[in-house]
Formats: sequence, structure tokens, C-alpha cells
Amino acid sequence: MHIFPYSKRPGYDILAQAMGGMMILYIAGFLLLWLNIFPYAALVCLAFGTGICGTLMPVMVRVVFGGRDYASVWAYIIVVNSVSGFVSNPLWGMVYDIFGTYSPALIAMAAMLLGSTFAVHVSFHDT
Repeated sequence: MHIFPYSKRPGYDILAQAMGGMMILYIAGFLLLWLNIFPYAALVCLAFGTGICGTLMPVMVRVVFGGRDYASVWAYIIVVNSVSGFVSNPLWGMVYDIFGTYSPALIAMAAMLLGSTFAVHVSFHDT
């Protein structure tokens, strides 16, 4: 059974399964945090979702771009990831200073996750 059957091309089924699992873990973790129940279970869900993301990215780059351009594409992703981590930490602090809670940032993260999932679905879908 497939969560998101994107394509019949080799490798894309595995990516779809991993992305579906990551999305389910993130949504479960954010819901548990938002409802303020089982905070440790929310932490476990978010940690496993993040772990899937960390191991899924190299595989996704290899499947989507192939082995020939893997090094240059992966280097670009690593640089963008590092810079975004550097920029996002002060933004998290500003959100807390302005609103007194991290909820707006978490809602924005959930919206970006759903948007990126939709973008991947559109880009992998056979036309």
C-alpha cells in the first residue's frame, strides 16, 4: 500500500513513502504540541520526522538529478541549509519577542511543509 504513489519511475516510490512518513510524523508532532498533550511523544515524532528528512535528502537528490550532477547539487543544498539555519535562529527569537509564543512560527512551518509537499507532488506527478 502506498501513501502517495507519485510516479512509476524507479526510485520515486521509495521517496513517496519516506516523504509521506515524514509528513505524518511532523503533523502528528505539531498537533500534539498544539494540543499540549503528550509533549514527549510530540518530541519523538518531530525527531523521527527530522531524521527522515536528513537521510532522505541525499537519496532524493540522487534520484531526481542523477549521479552526474549529484556533487554540485548536494553542495548547493548544504550551503543553502547552513545559511537558512543561520538566519532562522534570530527570526525564531523575534517571533517569540513579538508574540510571546512560538505558535505563529510553528504554524508557518506547517504551512510551508504542506506547500512543499504539494510542490513535490506536482513536480513528480506524471502528466
